[in-house]
Order: sequence, then C-alpha cells, then structure tokens
Amino acid sequence: MSIQRKIWPVLVGIVLFPLLQYGLTMRSGNMALALVSTVSAYMLAIWLYRGVAVAVRLGYQNRILIVGFVAAVAAVMVSPFNQIYTALANTVMIPVAGIVVARTLLRREGGLRAYIFGAAVVAVGGFAIYAPQWDLLLNGFRAIGEENVTLIKQTMATMGYHADAAEEYADQFIRLWNSIVRIIPAMTIMSLVTQFSIGFLWLLMRPGSVSGEPIRLEPFSRWKVPFGLTPVLLVAVIGRLVGGDTIALVADNVLLALSIYYCVGGLALAEHSLKKIRLPIIVKVVFYIMLIMMGVIGYIVAVLLGFIDSFADWRKVNEPPIELKTE
Repeated sequence: MSIQRKIWPVLVGIVLFPLLQYGLTMRSGNMALALVSTVSAYMLAIWLYRGVAVAVRLGYQNRILIVGFVAAVAAVMVSPFNQIYTALANTVMIPVAGIVVARTLLRREGGLRAYIFGAAVVAVGGFAIYAPQWDLLLNGFRAIGEENVTLIKQTMATMGYHADAAEEYADQFIRLWNSIVRIIPAMTIMSLVTQFSIGFLWLLMRPGSVSGEPIRLEPFSRWKVPFGLTPVLLVAVIGRLVGGDTIALVADNVLLALSIYYCVGGLALAEHSLKKIRLPIIVKVVFYIMLIMMGVIGYIVAVLLGFIDSFADWRKVNEPPIELKTE
C-alpha cells in the first residue's frame, strides 16, 4: 500500500469526527444510535491523534490543514446552534494537537516534550469546550448532593439512627461531595487529555516511518516533569491559600491536573530505581500493587517524588536520550 493511500483514511476520519460526535449523536433521535456514534467518535479521536502525527511526519501537513478546515465547516453545519462553539473547538483541537506532536518530533526534541506540548493544546481546547458549561455542571451536581443529603437523613431515621448521628453522617457526605464537585472542571479537561494520551502512547508503540530517520523516544523510566511547571504550581498554591472562592476553585483544579503529571513523574522515577537495582519482575509487580493498595497515601508519595525530581534531576534526564529506529 502506498503512503498516500495510508494517509487517506486519516483525512476522511478528520471530517467524519464532527459528523459522528455532533451530527449523528445529537440529531439522530435514537438513544442506541447516539450511544454507538459517541463511542465511535471517541475511538476515532484516539486513532486520529496518532494518524495526524504520522501524516504530518510524512510530509502531509498542508493536506491535514485543508481537511481540518473542511471538518471545521462541517462541524458548524451539523451541530445544533447552541453547540457550534463546542463542536468547532473539539474538531479543530484534534488535528492541531497531532500537528504539534509531529513538528516537535521532527525537531528531534524528544517524545516527552512532544507529549507535553500536545497535551497543552488539548487542555486549552478542553477549556474552550467545557468552560461555558462548568456553571451548569457545578450547580447540577450540587443539587444532586443536596437531594442525597435529604435522602440520607430520611433513610437513617427510618433505620432507627439518632437524629444527631444522621445529621453528622449527612454533613460528612455533603463535605465529601462538595470536594468532588469542586474538581469537576479539571476532571472534564483531563478526560480529553486522557484520550490524547492513549493516542500518543499508540504513536510511541507504532511511530511509523520517516525516511528511516530516528525519532528520540525516551523510555518511561526517563520521563520527568519539567521544572518550568514549578511557578504554575506555586501560583496555584498561593491562590488556594489566600484567594477568594473563585480563585480557590481555579487553584484546586490546577493542583489536581498538576498532581497527575507529578504522579506520573514519580512513577517514572520509581521505575528507574527498580531497574537500577535489578529487581525481579515479580517484586516490581508486588511493589506497584502495594502502591495502589496504599490509595491516597501512595498517590501523594508518587506526587511528592515527581515534584522533587522535577528540580533534583536524580536520573540526569537532560543527558542525550536513547534513539529508537522507526519502523
């Protein structure tokens, strides 16, 4: 199969995405068909993140841009009026992220940097998509929490609990629920970043060919959170401590997003250490199982390790990374 014939499915997929996600899903009137269309669009987006990057690396960036424009027009035409802005942002975000990843790899800046730049594009796109909906989501979830509090009190009273005990349990529930509601904005954006991450990992496993030139792909044990994120972390912490309700809400979501990346950096450091002392695979498996079983404590430990390693650089990640030949 020629290279051009391999690229055509990517071009068709870019246009097909808004038709599935915002055309068929929102206009079909059939719940089953809408569900199938939504799932298909989600899987297609994952495949496109890899496909666009491969196409650009093969020299087809102009075609991707042209087809991306066509897809944007299609998104505006098929989406409901109140979803035009969301559909446009979501449709454009996918090829732009793929192009950014490909251009970063072609500049031989490394796989981790390509991932960070691509994820940043998706995060900005996610903000554009979901920010207008956050107030509605937050208010809706708060209303659900209040309804559940009433139900908890009634249920516990029926079961014979003292009124004070029922009130205490209800207060604990609403505090936990409100903590979860506060991070809904970050959760919505990170859902898109997760989608991009799966596509990027697919690219790492099957990077495609670029005239036989090597691509610098760091193994997971060399991943490290850039020190440049530290100022963002400090601003978020200060905002959380001294800011008003709105600033604290924003800070909570920024801290959640950053903690995920620092956790990944901490796990990469742990993987490097386990490799260095040459532990058997079974011991490594037990270690990760125990880390998972530790729950929040294990997560916090990984986050702290990732944060410290971001400036300590114990693994000397800034040294030239390993080069892997493409297929």
